[in-house]
Amino acid sequence: MSPVRDANLDFSSIGRPDELNRRPGQIAAVGGFGSVLWRQQSYVEAGVVLSASLIVSAVASLRETRAAAHAALRDLHSLSEADVDLYSTSESRRNLRYQLVASHETISRLEAELTFGAEASATITPLLPSLRVEAYHRTLYEAADITRQAHLVDRMLARLRASSEAELSALQTVESGLAQLRVRRWSIAAQVLAAITIPLTLLLAYFGVSTSDVSDESSITDFGAYWVPYTITGILVLGAALLLVALWLVDRRRMRDAGPHLRAATELEQFGASR
Repeated sequence: MSPVRDANLDFSSIGRPDELNRRPGQIAAVGGFGSVLWRQQSYVEAGVVLSASLIVSAVASLRETRAAAHAALRDLHSLSEADVDLYSTSESRRNLRYQLVASHETISRLEAELTFGAEASATITPLLPSLRVEAYHRTLYEAADITRQAHLVDRMLARLRASSEAELSALQTVESGLAQLRVRRWSIAAQVLAAITIPLTLLLAYFGVSTSDVSDESSITDFGAYWVPYTITGILVLGAALLLVALWLVDRRRMRDAGPHLRAATELEQFGASR
């Protein structure tokens, strides 16, 4: 009668390092929450302690990195959920940029800690060159599920970096739009000055020229005597005014098609300038 087996070893999560089980009378079983060693050499037992220390350090590093990633994510969400006043002034935008750059630096630091804290502990050979100890350490590393946990944390950091880059891109879009808007406004202001001064300059130059059309007996403010130059000047000023109105309407349409952050930031800047 065959003995009854308590478990099917093919479906067990307990690892059995080949190097520690190939000699008769020696047993090694490694699990995620404990290990069993029987009749192993003293250097193997010392290596087991060193391996356990590395695994505990890796697990602690993963836990700290995951907690720091959650904290960075909360900080990023607090920025994205904040009021649009973050875009209102140049100082607030500068502070927002500093915070986003700090978020990028934090993510880079966490990625480095993930590499050196968790992935660097995948082997024990640089510390103790032994095939038997290395076999135990690899089995314990797999049993602790460090590879999958490190992959999950790495995905968290990648998505966090993508979110931070999206916020920085939105800020750069707002700053670029505001810069273009300021350039357009200065251009319109220059065009207004030119539209006013050029016709008046031409009119004054006309009265300053020694010609028979300019009479010494009539004042330059006599519209009846000089209705032709005044009419031409009025037409030029009116055309310039219509052109400026058309440019203002185009600018308003561009603002209507812009994003909500750019529109809100522009309105807040205009409100701050009016105050």
